[in-house]
Amino acid sequence: MWRYSDWRPGGERTTLGDLTFDSTIHCGNGHDFEQVGPNHYRFRARPGLVTYAWRFLMRIESPGDGREVILEVADFNHFGQELWQEQAAVMSTDGENWHDVGLDNLTLVPWTPTGDPEGDTSIDDGWHPPYGVQHRLRLDAPVIWFATGTPYTLQHSRDHLAAMEKRCRFFHTQEIGRAAFADQHGFPLLMSKVSKGSDEGKLRVMVIAGEHPSEFAGMYAAEGLLEELLRRSDLLSDFSFWVVPVVNVDGVAYGRSYHNLDPDDPIRSGVNLSRDWARRTQPETQAAWKIVEEVRPHCLVTLHNGRHRRAYEAYAPPNPSVSTLMRHLRKHLPLPLEHWRPFTEMDSLNPVAYEAGLTETTVLIETLILQKLPGCGTFKESYRRAGRFILRGLVAALRELYNRPKMLALAEPLGKAPLRFTPSHFLTQLPWFYYTSDFTTPCEHNTWNLELNGLPLEPAHYDLWLHSLPGSPPLKVVGGKRAWPGDDGWTLLPSLPVPARMLRLEFEHSGRPPFDDAVIAPEGTVLQHALAHSEPFTRYVRDTLAAEKQPLRSWQPFHNRLMSDSFGASDLEAMASEIVDWVATRQVLDPADHHYGAIWSEEDKYDARDAAAAAACFARRYRDTGDAQWLDRALSARRYVYRNQRREPGNAAHDGGFVHMVSGMWGVDFTRLHPPYPGIDGVDTGVIIHQLCSAADLGLCLAEEDCDVLRSAAGWIAANEPLPGMFLHHEGATHDCQNANAIGFSALARAYHTLERAGASPPGDWLAAVERGLTHYLEGQEAVGVWPYWFAQVGRRAGAFHFDNIPDHGIGLYHLTRSLNLFPISDWPGLHDALGRAARWYLCLSRLEPGPAHEPTINLEYDQRPELGDDICFSGFTWCRFTAAATLLRLARFTGEAEPWRHLALRLMEHVRRNLWQTSDPSHAPVVAHARPEAKLATWCQAAEWNAAMLGEMVLDLRLLEK
Repeated sequence: MWRYSDWRPGGERTTLGDLTFDSTIHCGNGHDFEQVGPNHYRFRARPGLVTYAWRFLMRIESPGDGREVILEVADFNHFGQELWQEQAAVMSTDGENWHDVGLDNLTLVPWTPTGDPEGDTSIDDGWHPPYGVQHRLRLDAPVIWFATGTPYTLQHSRDHLAAMEKRCRFFHTQEIGRAAFADQHGFPLLMSKVSKGSDEGKLRVMVIAGEHPSEFAGMYAAEGLLEELLRRSDLLSDFSFWVVPVVNVDGVAYGRSYHNLDPDDPIRSGVNLSRDWARRTQPETQAAWKIVEEVRPHCLVTLHNGRHRRAYEAYAPPNPSVSTLMRHLRKHLPLPLEHWRPFTEMDSLNPVAYEAGLTETTVLIETLILQKLPGCGTFKESYRRAGRFILRGLVAALRELYNRPKMLALAEPLGKAPLRFTPSHFLTQLPWFYYTSDFTTPCEHNTWNLELNGLPLEPAHYDLWLHSLPGSPPLKVVGGKRAWPGDDGWTLLPSLPVPARMLRLEFEHSGRPPFDDAVIAPEGTVLQHALAHSEPFTRYVRDTLAAEKQPLRSWQPFHNRLMSDSFGASDLEAMASEIVDWVATRQVLDPADHHYGAIWSEEDKYDARDAAAAAACFARRYRDTGDAQWLDRALSARRYVYRNQRREPGNAAHDGGFVHMVSGMWGVDFTRLHPPYPGIDGVDTGVIIHQLCSAADLGLCLAEEDCDVLRSAAGWIAANEPLPGMFLHHEGATHDCQNANAIGFSALARAYHTLERAGASPPGDWLAAVERGLTHYLEGQEAVGVWPYWFAQVGRRAGAFHFDNIPDHGIGLYHLTRSLNLFPISDWPGLHDALGRAARWYLCLSRLEPGPAHEPTINLEYDQRPELGDDICFSGFTWCRFTAAATLLRLARFTGEAEPWRHLALRLMEHVRRNLWQTSDPSHAPVVAHARPEAKLATWCQAAEWNAAMLGEMVLDLRLLEK
């Protein structure tokens, strides 16, 4: 007779016929294996004389002949008298990837006593009556792992924390203590600290999971929370995190459900750690409590999961923060969160820490172990995703509770205090062609440009006072603005608009302007008051770097080469054809393949954006040739794109968007259509919208499904406009990224008009968002024509002819120019002037570059330091030349200023054809990814498919220009 007192930590390995049942594996549980009928086997899951039992983990070795067997667990005793409550049973062929056994393969049966009175009596406490469950399994592999629920092993936890630390320098794993049996199983208590720089001034958040060994959903939720931090490291400017994913390491290692192990008598129940925080008798609670005392977190979160729950639950000590926490958690969690509940067990960690004054805000969240979140194919994916949603809700709540800025865009307080500055620090003369359309010969001019960006000023009108030396001539402001002479050499320029932290004006003066002092103040401020109360503005000294630019130093040779006619539309068509032919060889055409329709990129990933661009290219080829195979390719590529769209109705932060796939230094090694998924990417979503609209423009029909995908993607962009005209770069972003803004509002314009032509009635408020976006975007352009990466940014990525801004300037401007023919963009006041300045910025960043066996070509600047190190040198991506050329040809067509932009676009493409092209290696695209072969290519900027799509657009624009 087998007795529960016969149980020993470490599991059993039993062979019955040609089947072997093995629970000696790490974290295994299952014992007393026996055969009770033909293909019917029974085992027990209750480890020793514990109070509760409802988990097991074992490995089954068999011939793998596909036979069907019944495995019956004899002695569960935890709220399992409904079949629904058993659906967490899972199988695996590798111990990592788990799929559901399914309720159709489960049957509830009476429990089977052992016959030993002591053990059989102790299993029923009157509240958790015992029962049995039969699982019908098909043994179609030589080794199968079988468990309930999805196991979270200590080895998995250790490996995950190590991988996080390797992937991101902000993650630090450390041992914080050892449980009683740590020497036997080899796993201490581990904690991951996630922080950037000093913790001073940050909101400190501590998360603890795994108090109960069977509550795998809470442990996976902690893991998902950490993954979300990897994707949203921008949070670390305001937050620091301490995460302990498994506290009860002994219980997890030895198959317990609720308790740890008593080192003096492991057969007995041990201690429920969730009830040990007041006394702290166990090494696990002592170790974790020490961290709580050291960190004194603003927010302490414990993650559990109840096996019987059908909705999220939250427990917290009564305090003023509860309402805010609950409101934000309900907003972010995609399944219901029940009403707040006070703690009934006051020796739990949350009330003990709160009453001790160690935390100001605390909550225990009961996650769901039996119900999957919408869109999740596995329990593991659902548990991890729950952690991501919990983090989002917590962060939003804590920002409100502690009055922290919700975005970096709002981090600096703005006011109307007068500012005093030295005018010479912000004065410059721009090249002559900023004031004329004659590019032939350099000429002198007397126009001076004064510009200050990054001002800590609210949008409003301000007075500008300039102080000049005695005897200076009156100020002549360009644009008809009148200057009023004042006393003591001060001149007033009244009521200048400062719409968005930038002041700009131009005036004419022969020689260097004599200003030696200046004050900005709210309009109508008395000068003496402004001087007495002004703050110094010394954030930067303006330097456009014009003196370093090769074309401006030696214009005539550059201009002669610029205006040569050695390259044209037929050359562009040949380049496009070669890329499209190569892309076709990389398309997955096996309908049985998981990535059917996708393009296998050079980075070994199956990217939705690549596939969207390929769909446009294939649609163009079909239109030009009438060959139906290209239509089939285009449709299969587009269907693959659709499969990558995330759908979570009710969750505006996620629903309808597309994720961004990169690897190595810029992300995680992802492949498409498999979790874990990164967060939604606003840039990729906007780019995909544009490519889908282009495919429709080229004749790819729009059925109801196609319109729904487009509407949902544009809906994500429209729902993620946190400030007027600002569209999120990625899910959770907090900075005001100008290229993301341009992509966002232009994608809304494209989607609106594409859907309207298809009769799909898009929301009219999208056009209002387009207007806000365009207004905000144009307000951020600096005098040289560049859009700094971040709005109101200063430094070398702003206000200068510097190659660092080439990719960001290019991607935003390129997508804006795809919408120049669409209302309300088409007739927007001042847009053509802004585009002309942007083109001139490109001209100053161009240069003559010697070429092998050819006359010099014209290329864009890029980083030419001898050693790049880990820098991927964005400006060297060949893709940047394509966005520039496509932009220049489009604005040449729509602004009426055809030259020199038509020629500059052709010269850039000529350089690519001569110097960045290859035909010898079919495993790589014809277009070379980067000007520097040694640069790391772990980014999306090398997409050949996208380059081919741009070439098709260039050919069209060039043909129309040449008519």
